[in-house]
Amino acid sequence: VREINAPEECAKALGVAPGSRVLSIKLLRTVDGKPLAYGIVYGQPELLQAVIREDIETNDVMTLFESRLRFRLKNTHVETSALLAGKARAKHLGIAAQAPLMRVKFTPHDVNDRPLMHADMYFRADGFTYKAVVRR
Repeated sequence: VREINAPEECAKALGVAPGSRVLSIKLLRTVDGKPLAYGIVYGQPELLQAVIREDIETNDVMTLFESRLRFRLKNTHVETSALLAGKARAKHLGIAAQAPLMRVKFTPHDVNDRPLMHADMYFRADGFTYKAVVRR
């Protein structure tokens, strides 16, 4: 966890000026002791500090926003893509640098359309399935 200057993509997603101070949280999620996902969550420092206090190590960030911090969500902007792990992500996930990953970027918005955070997560292809229900 550290405070940084918001990268351009993060700033755009959060609706702040590039270079604004945001908190970044690097996460490694495991299942049965095996690394499954690695990523970074960005957001306003005071809001993410509240998430950290609610036990981010064993809880999903979105669940914390809704269940413990009582945010009502309006929507979540989601973008997925496939890519090769690369050396740094491969090291965190215990896979080869040429292994495929699923990248999921998401930004949840509350009922006032305020972006709560921006996350950039990388999931091992051998242990992740993304399912969604799209309603019209």
